[in-house]
Amino acid sequence: VQNWKAAIRTFGLALAKDKSDYEALTLRGLEQIFRGFDREAMIDFREALKISPRYEPAYLGIEKIYLRKNNKYELRMLYIDMIEVLGERADYITKLCEVYWSNGLFEDAKKTCRRGIYLSPQDPRNYLALAASLRDTGNPTEALKIYKETANNFPKSEEAQMSYARYLDLEKNYVDSVKFYQRAVAINGKSYEALRGLA
Repeated sequence: VQNWKAAIRTFGLALAKDKSDYEALTLRGLEQIFRGFDREAMIDFREALKISPRYEPAYLGIEKIYLRKNNKYELRMLYIDMIEVLGERADYITKLCEVYWSNGLFEDAKKTCRRGIYLSPQDPRNYLALAASLRDTGNPTEALKIYKETANNFPKSEEAQMSYARYLDLEKNYVDSVKFYQRAVAINGKSYEALRGLA
């Protein structure tokens, strides 16, 4: 019922009975985020991880804070920690691939994105971040090939259509970019970016 104040108080009562209740700490941390108390939330998440270092929801709570603050450095460190502690899961690798690229660490991005493609070939984000990294390191031919294949292999991915259309725009190939903007609009007719690109 979105009564965050009461929820925080109730989790506090649970913790008064058992200070090692890492689930209650994490849930209280999530409520703190809703109230905008990121510092208090972070304390709860860190405490939960001290008690149970493999408790994924606490990591995901920390991720929410870093995403909201657009703290890419801390996000990168968090994903590396998650991989070390929880194992090499496809979604962690994909997130690390994207954050490496957005941080400008293109060689790390290329290596991690290729690993992401191996672990999760059905996720277009790995291909797109790899293509962007290749583009940004002076490999336009290889980047173009990956963008095109991704757009064609993931016809229901708005992101794949938009990425290829934008790349074609950069190459001043407007005849082909229109087709992929049209595909993006067909997927999401309310996408401002897709409509603006098509226009």
